[in-house]
Amino acid sequence: MNRPPFEIEFVRDSRGNCPFNDWFSSLTDERARGKIHSRLNLLEAGHRGAGRNLGTISELKIEGGPGYRVYYGEKDRKFFLILGGGVKSTQDEDIKRAKKLWETCRGPTWRTTVKTFVRGILGI
Repeated sequence: MNRPPFEIEFVRDSRGNCPFNDWFSSLTDERARGKIHSRLNLLEAGHRGAGRNLGTISELKIEGGPGYRVYYGEKDRKFFLILGGGVKSTQDEDIKRAKKLWETCRGPTWRTTVKTFVRGILGI
């Protein structure tokens, strides 16, 4: 079995919650969930795609819909820590929240593959 070049880690906050999981689980648009899943698969394979560097973190832009965004940081040029998600209209607050989480993420993370993560969310 081939391992992806990058492992995805989903950051937990100080209460043990996973902000990205909470956000992704709240999405009701199945097409959007599929697009986000595809982008995470590309990220896991090492392809950042459309997005921008925000200094200490980066942003993935998801095409279509209300302008979905996923925020991540890179650790030791190996791991991506998924910090959260949002939409264009809440972008400024989402970036502040993701940067704060990145600055404080010294605690446990949830390391998994994108496939395992999405299966868990979808219950398959």
